[in-house]
Amino acid sequence: MDISTYTIDRRGVFSKTYEIKSGKEIIYKAKKYSFWGLKMKMLDQEESELLRIERVSTIWRSRYDIFVGDERRAQVFSKPLKGKLEIDTVAGEYHVTTNFWGSNYELYSGEQSIAKITAQSMLRPHYTVAILPDQDDLFVLGIVLAIECVKITQSQGS
Repeated sequence: MDISTYTIDRRGVFSKTYEIKSGKEIIYKAKKYSFWGLKMKMLDQEESELLRIERVSTIWRSRYDIFVGDERRAQVFSKPLKGKLEIDTVAGEYHVTTNFWGSNYELYSGEQSIAKITAQSMLRPHYTVAILPDQDDLFVLGIVLAIECVKITQSQGS
């Protein structure tokens, strides 16, 4: 059983860029692409868009839509005061659990754990992601980037 392991590191101070590595090799990048509102694109090594995340604010909570091309693959909802994430997808039932400190996450498909995510934040966010075989790694990495978007929004108090 080969587990896919990735690391995600934020680079830059003002322009938030994320390097996504498998081992020591950078295989993807993610960049904020909008000054107004939180929007992020995940790019391959040729800078082609693989997916994008867009924040949609509602009265009660924030929602982050994950698109592949023009297809919305998932909606990630943050639950204020609970620190929990709900995920609505076209691919089935998913949810994320976290510990009290928001440093360890687990992604479930139905009742099966499919990924473990460890977040570390000294000065810059760093994530380690372990994904079980036969999963859509790109989709899981998109969920991790949505978690980062939630954390950014919470730290800004908006």
